Amino acid sequence: LTEAAPAVLASRVVQAYVLQVVRAYIAQQAQAAAAPGPVSTLRTQTYAHDRHPLLLAASEQSELAYTVSQLEHPQTYTLGRWHYTAGAWQGQPLVIAHTAPGIGNTAAAIALAVDFFRPAAILHQGTAGSHDPALAVGTIVLGERSTNSSIWRSAEPGQADAARIAALAQQGVFVYVPEQDAFAAKTYHPADAGLLAAADAARADFPGQAVAHGTLSSSDEWNEQADRILFLHDTFGMSSEDRATDGAAQTAICYGLPWLGIDILTSSAVEDTDQEPMSASLTERCQEYVLATIRHYRQH
Repeated sequence: LTEAAPAVLASRVVQAYVLQVVRAYIAQQAQAAAAPGPVSTLRTQTYAHDRHPLLLAASEQSELAYTVSQLEHPQTYTLGRWHYTAGAWQGQPLVIAHTAPGIGNTAAAIALAVDFFRPAAILHQGTAGSHDPALAVGTIVLGERSTNSSIWRSAEPGQADAARIAALAQQGVFVYVPEQDAFAAKTYHPADAGLLAAADAARADFPGQAVAHGTLSSSDEWNEQADRILFLHDTFGMSSEDRATDGAAQTAICYGLPWLGIDILTSSAVEDTDQEPMSASLTERCQEYVLATIRHYRQH
């Protein structure tokens, strides 16, 4: 037997077992009434693909309510369990996706939206916690790239520092790579240069607003330990932490679409200065900035 043979054998055993489960499930379903599926508009509503909208996604209602209020002729859609509002803003077709928090929710909601609405680009907007002591609460962070801050490989067993934070090695998440026609592990996911340039141009519309480039990290964790946060910043260059952006980035890259993440910092465990309390004004400010980014993007 080769070294790989045990793994191959184990894989075949698992596949055979799964097929037995499927067979039993099919037999069970044949005797039971079909369960109600999600209330979806996939088969009852249409959207003209020649509109080429921009897709804006956010996790929380508060992170998209202002944007929705600015739409002309809004129309709601439900795809799977996720809700969307389509309309226009200053003549630009937009689709607003309420994804719910979580990398998985974000990726699923955006994938459904890409297939149904056929957007020209994807922007993710929202709130985040700061990982950088130099970035104050209220700063808008333009994501030059995103990364997943919960993909780690710990040290080998028996090493003295195996339980320490510094013993963790960051791993990449799998995204589609067209050149390879395959999924490959990538640690960082760069944003679209054109969208980033438009976001930079929007600075002129917000005098006095702190704006910085950074690495937007995403995780289904919620980190509040200052030492861990500083480790993530100092070692891997993470500027902020949210629970969604990297899911948007992965999906956009898989579909070959331009993408950009824009967050506003609403909390910090590593900033010594007085912090502006979390408020609706912060989330609205971020949404205004994203709309200004769209305006500049259209001009170029």
